[in-house]
Amino acid sequence: AGIVSVDLMPALTAVEQSGQRAFFRKDSHWTAWSAEAAAQATAGVIQQHWTLSGEAGSGKALGDWIKERRFSDFTELMTAAQRKTVGQEIYTVRKLADQGGLLDDDVPVVQVIGNSAVQPYLGFPQMLSNKLDRPVGLTWKYGNFGPWWVLLEYLESDAFAQHKPDVVVWQL
Repeated sequence: AGIVSVDLMPALTAVEQSGQRAFFRKDSHWTAWSAEAAAQATAGVIQQHWTLSGEAGSGKALGDWIKERRFSDFTELMTAAQRKTVGQEIYTVRKLADQGGLLDDDVPVVQVIGNSAVQPYLGFPQMLSNKLDRPVGLTWKYGNFGPWWVLLEYLESDAFAQHKPDVVVWQL
């Protein structure tokens, strides 16, 4: 069908071998290090298979690393007593660079579609934009939405009807 996939195991293994955690202990998400490693691997595959439109120099700048103590997403489904038992975790993420938001007025040449693993907080779309040096759009949902639902929602949207990207990254 002409679908190209990205093998992320080497990227995630490299994160672990560097001494960083690939996944949070108290959360189902990968860490920001894994999100960025996955984005770099994805950028490499895109650059190998496609020539992107748009202008170089329009990619996202990356902010400094910061640490935040917070509850995981799963704790939103718990009682206060359960949340206290589970406790918070320290999240190391990038502060958004002072370059505007992720979804600026730039027309994305790559559109990422997925679940909360590609949310802006963990840095996948920012790193992908940075490595491709092009605008990257994002359509994601948290909760009980399957990957097919999120893809269909994007494909039926006005944004897709008005501008079809060069590449769609469908995170499953």
